[in-house]
Amino acid sequence: MSSWHVYALLTVVLWGTTPLIDKVALRTVAADTGLCVRAFTAAVILAIYALARGKFGEIVHADTKGVLCFVVSAVLVSVAAQWTYFAALQRTEVSRLVPFTATYPLVAAILAVLLLHEAFTVTKFAGAVLIVGGLLLLGMK
Repeated sequence: MSSWHVYALLTVVLWGTTPLIDKVALRTVAADTGLCVRAFTAAVILAIYALARGKFGEIVHADTKGVLCFVVSAVLVSVAAQWTYFAALQRTEVSRLVPFTATYPLVAAILAVLLLHEAFTVTKFAGAVLIVGGLLLLGMK
């Protein structure tokens, strides 16, 4: 097993566990409050990491376009998507929401083909069809 597989599996476990914790938290804490707590916690941990590893200098000297892309990404994912995810999680089951939101690779693949001019292959098309099929199955009662 290559190192990326190990990291990918850890990511799957972490992302698979977190919605359960979020669902419990959202029973008593508002979505926007939870978002603030999550962002603040992440900021503190990352600031400590950056200080310990001497990364602040790299941030200051990083490519402006790259940094701006990360700023836009933070707004889209860490604020907008997390808030809409929490709002949805308050209104439905974890087992229904998480697979539904896990279709984001389909959006990323389509946008990558359209905006980044990546190749659209038969394999990618088949994967997209399977994702949509799974989504339709989840929508059934």
